[in-house]
Amino acid sequence: MMGARGLEQLGEMLSKAGSAYHTNATQFLAEATSLREAIVKHMWNGTAFCDGICTDVKDASLVMTNMFGLALGQVSPQGTPAIDTAWATTASWGIVSVVWLPASSLSLIHI
Repeated sequence: MMGARGLEQLGEMLSKAGSAYHTNATQFLAEATSLREAIVKHMWNGTAFCDGICTDVKDASLVMTNMFGLALGQVSPQGTPAIDTAWATTASWGIVSVVWLPASSLSLIHI
């Protein structure tokens, strides 16, 4: 997911950099589209994005896949039910579970 968004952003930047970069911009945008399509084909199980190729991970869809999917806009094209599912999965973990700090450090964070 991150790779598709990165290629998309690179293509967008190059398209604004001038005509000298048009070929590269077009290539990166096409590759981003192709990668997004492959992600949907292999990592979307009809309800949520899987933590890898769905058949390989037995449809597992945990917090990081859902959190980054929301943040990078991968979930939105799948529609409102997909957004709701990703949000519910992410929210169910809570901020304390998402922050990667030892429990002893959590007293430093005001939640």
